[in-house]
Amino acid sequence: MAALALSVAPNASAKSKKMDADASASASPAKSERGIPYHGKIDSVDAAAKTFTITGKTGTRTFMMTDDTKIMKDGATGTMTDVMAGEMVRGQYMKKADGMMVTKSVMLGEKSMSHHHHKKAMEGEASPSASPSATP
Repeated sequence: MAALALSVAPNASAKSKKMDADASASASPAKSERGIPYHGKIDSVDAAAKTFTITGKTGTRTFMMTDDTKIMKDGATGTMTDVMAGEMVRGQYMKKADGMMVTKSVMLGEKSMSHHHHKKAMEGEASPSASPSATP
């Protein structure tokens, strides 16, 4: 009986260690995973499904937003209602095992303009980078 107990204990311990290793391996990538960048013009939005599509060189891609997705519009916190077809978008997503692309961040608007410069451009003022340079 003692020999049987000893032979079962190492196997149980090995199984326990393997389960602990599997659990930590599956938990740690979630913490350290980096998002995959994306950008483009939104083709369509499905507000009910919380998805939007972008068509680019690699074809049409559908991105899903969650309650954890950080949405920004014009330098301020945005909402799902800010995500509209025709809007320029960029951000990061995570590709899930089922192939779904879940957004970590959604930044709406032109990347090259800061909020301040964008506002001035909308008001008809030239941005400092657009002013002519003096020639010597």
